[in-house]
Amino acid sequence: KVDHHLLPFFFSVALLCSIDRANLSYAALQLNHDLKFSHTVYGLGSGLFFLGYMVFQVPSTYVCARVGAPKFLGTIVVVWGLVATLFAWMQTSAQFYTLRLILGLAESGAYPGMWYSLALFYDDKELGVAYTTVSTATAVAGVLGGPIAAALLSLNGL
Repeated sequence: KVDHHLLPFFFSVALLCSIDRANLSYAALQLNHDLKFSHTVYGLGSGLFFLGYMVFQVPSTYVCARVGAPKFLGTIVVVWGLVATLFAWMQTSAQFYTLRLILGLAESGAYPGMWYSLALFYDDKELGVAYTTVSTATAVAGVLGGPIAAALLSLNGL
């Protein structure tokens, strides 16, 4: 029963995590042109995501264990979605930096939270298959992300 509820949700979260990480590189040319960002601004903003991701990854595992995985994962997915949506209204490099840092903070708890949750529901023999199922989303994102980005970029801002 857990396989039919937990794994598809976690697969979807992992898929969106992977696509989200690659989104900035897909949009770089138009983003830099439209907002007049230099390569330095783009590079710093890109790096700030990973700074936030790195800083909050260990504490997020602790918070997940304290408040419970469903509440924790639900909260970070909503925050992550809201922050990602705010990029549509971004105009300045300061906004870009802030949103990238917060996005990294929000997204940093996704994988630790999922791994923690899987360890609660699966025994040692089943855990490897569950991890692999969720991790496969990264490869699927690599296949789907480019064509989705190309389709969205072809809309020319509509």
